Amino acid sequence: MSDLLSQNWENFLKIQAVGDWNGIWTRLAANGELVERFHGVRSYVVYPDREAVVQKNHYRYEDGSSESRTFGPYKQGELTTPFLDYAWTWGYTPKIERGQLYLFETCLKHERLGVSSGCKYLEDGSLHHVTSIWETLDFFRGEPKEVEHTSSGNWKGTMISTITPDLIIATSSDCQWKPIDELAKENLIVRFSNGVTVSLPETAAYDRESLIITDWLVNPHLLKRGIRHYNNEGKFSHFSLMTFIP
Repeated sequence: MSDLLSQNWENFLKIQAVGDWNGIWTRLAANGELVERFHGVRSYVVYPDREAVVQKNHYRYEDGSSESRTFGPYKQGELTTPFLDYAWTWGYTPKIERGQLYLFETCLKHERLGVSSGCKYLEDGSLHHVTSIWETLDFFRGEPKEVEHTSSGNWKGTMISTITPDLIIATSSDCQWKPIDELAKENLIVRFSNGVTVSLPETAAYDRESLIITDWLVNPHLLKRGIRHYNNEGKFSHFSLMTFIP
């Protein structure tokens, strides 16, 4: 097993596979209308030898029904989902192909809080929905209400880290602030009340460069940004994580 796969596995165990992530899942249609909102728990069970992990998701819906799903086991030496500085990103396919279902998720962490943004594109390339997950480790303490989004020009970058699909990591302090709606002006912007903003193509980006961006206003003094980068062939090229302070 390569050193990069080994380190990525250790990052998975440290960042995500640490117990129960308990929170609220909110799905919006491309036009911003609410599709569904429900309670979800993502539970991780690490094998005693730390060489495999099982993920169990439990959902409780507003109509009183519930559902559970099991994923994995994820195995050491096989996990290629990029984990980076308390963030990770997962995609259904490394290349956006015509005629395929496509899903992605980007997750950002801070202390015992985590947010995720995800999207689902249908086989015809149309955007079906955008999901925001607000979750806390172990015990759910409530989702923030009506976080005020910011477009302030007073933010400054403190660090940018990148990771490729080959799990190669680079870090730099050269991190310039731009509001999310100026990074990919052709993108659709979806804002959630919990401080999460997602910028993504309105239709699946076949054979062209594109960005899928997640901003999280953690608090008035910290903003995190995760970006999935795709090249002009529609292939996932790298994931970048930026941190900004006022």
